[in-house]
Amino acid sequence: MANHHSPGDVIPFDWAPASRAGGHSLRRRCLSAAARLCPAATARLLARRYLTPSGSFIAGAETDPGFAIVPVGRQVLLRFDGVARPAPARRLLIVPGHNGHVRQFGRLLRRLRETGASVDLLVLPGHLGPKPRLCSFGAIVGAVREVGAHDGPYDAVIAHCVGCNASLLAMEDVPLAKKLVFLSAPLTLPNLVRFAGRQYGLRRRCLARFVAQVSRLGAPYPIDIPWQPLAARRSEPLLVIHARNDYAVPVSDVAGIGATWPGARLALLDTGDHNTILGQRGAIDRILAFLQERPAPGTPAAKSGQESEMQ
Repeated sequence: MANHHSPGDVIPFDWAPASRAGGHSLRRRCLSAAARLCPAATARLLARRYLTPSGSFIAGAETDPGFAIVPVGRQVLLRFDGVARPAPARRLLIVPGHNGHVRQFGRLLRRLRETGASVDLLVLPGHLGPKPRLCSFGAIVGAVREVGAHDGPYDAVIAHCVGCNASLLAMEDVPLAKKLVFLSAPLTLPNLVRFAGRQYGLRRRCLARFVAQVSRLGAPYPIDIPWQPLAARRSEPLLVIHARNDYAVPVSDVAGIGATWPGARLALLDTGDHNTILGQRGAIDRILAFLQERPAPGTPAAKSGQESEMQ
């Protein structure tokens, strides 16, 4: 199975391409056999593989980084100063998804910095060193919570994929941000993990064991925590941006956010997918407009409902 997607959260393995005659790769056949014969051991192995980044978050960016590496407690931020410096400068935090790369955010960072904003980009646990380490969902939640406790509240948080789920949970404990943007949000997180397991070729018992093992490794935050009660307690303005062609998270997984989170709106894009949405002009323009909005006196901070972005 050839991997044609950009680096990101949900492509956990670089399969050898299938032959033009349609035969499966040797690696895939061996894995399928292991999944049938030893489903528990295969699920444990692949769960750890899935939660381990494929490389350093900043690999290749060290020669001309354009950022400062800022320790915050046990976490690391990449700090990008604004190009212009209006007063007061807006402080923003980007929470990436698992197994991403700083280059995914290049176009967004450039546009945000042009507004004069100071942007912190959280490096998720296990993503910085030359030898990546396991990064569970629980570790991501803890990282967001620690940054919020030290530097929050930010003027806004922009989160991608599992960074959205982690931000939602972290806000239960810390004042994280005044506004939020969720991109490609896998609100029903087990669905995303199940999709990843199918990318490995897992089925039936082995797939179920894989999902359960990923959840156990995420302790103390299982991946099946319902998002609706958490969202119903929030009042911050929220913009959810989602691609209609998101191959990993269907639109149906985010369709209910406007009715659940007071002050939330959903913008659907006809371009981009789960990862490439980060560089889509329509998404970036929508983010910039949302960050510049000021609530009118006597009205809610943001309208509820759904918008459709046609491009």
